[in-house]
Amino acid sequence: MRTKAAISFGLVDVTAKPDGTFIAKHKQPFVDMRQLKRDELEIRKYATLEKDYFRLDGNFELFPDNTIEHDFGLWSASMSDENGEFTIPVVLTIEFTELHSSLGLTFTFHEPTNDYCNSLNVKWYDGINNLLSDMNFNPSRTVYFADNVIENYKKIVITFYSTNKPYRYLKLVQLDFGQIKLFSDDDLISANILEEVDPISAELRINTLNFTLYSENAEFSILNPEEVFKLLQQRIDVFRQMEQYQLEII
Repeated sequence: MRTKAAISFGLVDVTAKPDGTFIAKHKQPFVDMRQLKRDELEIRKYATLEKDYFRLDGNFELFPDNTIEHDFGLWSASMSDENGEFTIPVVLTIEFTELHSSLGLTFTFHEPTNDYCNSLNVKWYDGINNLLSDMNFNPSRTVYFADNVIENYKKIVITFYSTNKPYRYLKLVQLDFGQIKLFSDDDLISANILEEVDPISAELRINTLNFTLYSENAEFSILNPEEVFKLLQQRIDVFRQMEQYQLEII
């Protein structure tokens, strides 16, 4: 028996999502934009009239009559055309009450059917509506990280232009303000877990994890102020809340 460890480290501004107001006009009427403020929505495969989509393999469900009880995220009001392009691009605006900083954005699209937006634009604005950054991205998978270190933004405008398959709705399941990094195998130098329990329940004991990572680039280096460490210095109390780990016994 051997032990395999994987460290999932969330370089995410965890205050941005609860602080954000998500606004989209070109969307389905059953969409509740407040769902994008949550993590890990329960996404199912519903039968729709999208081309080559609804397979009679027993894995799809009929569309529910009561949509309030189900998770959808953001669905566009119309499908893309034969080229996968939207006649009316879908625009998502996120407004904040406070200034935020992050490494970029992580988009999670409809993983159960491998449907995603393959062309989008993101604009970041400061507190007085000045444009901080304007970037185009071309996702190639359902979970995509748009890399762009931005500090002190108060509004984000995302425009979705097309889908990877023709005649598809845009289905955005989750949006994270930063990146989830996974370290395993050669990335880990050491990992030690201490698990404690009080036999008589007189105290509430806690478990602790100490780990040492190896990175080939300088993104975590204190000597590289342009990379991740710059944000870790500013929001170290927040990032500590996002440290997670998994240990798999093989």
